[in-house]
Amino acid sequence: MVRLRLSSPPRHPELKRAELPPHKTVIEEYTELKPAELPPQKTVIETFSYTTESKKIPPTEEVLRNIFKKFDANRDGRLSKEELTDAFRYLGSRTPGWRAGRALRHVDANGDGFVSEEELSELVKYAKKYGYSV
Repeated sequence: MVRLRLSSPPRHPELKRAELPPHKTVIEEYTELKPAELPPQKTVIETFSYTTESKKIPPTEEVLRNIFKKFDANRDGRLSKEELTDAFRYLGSRTPGWRAGRALRHVDANGDGFVSEEELSELVKYAKKYGYSV
């Protein structure tokens, strides 16, 4: 079994600081137990994961509503497809134009090509359904 220790910055003599990005952590081995030292008939497996990215938290409906309102560029109380595209880009969509078109077709009840204040709650539900977060 190998016990691991997380350390930062790297302390291994063969690793140079320039070889690693500054946000990464080096894993160093500091103790190795021989199989004879382990109790018989027991297997020890240790696993862990480490990530440098923070996890995104799904926003509340009110936060999503405010995000969409923020992208109403001309302040007319309606969201156009272009404004929706910008909003979905902000929310991390890989294809914001496509997602904006799908959302508009899904929530535009009166067929005017805009998301009005009355249709905004459906847009928020749509965004939550597809897991958009900030």
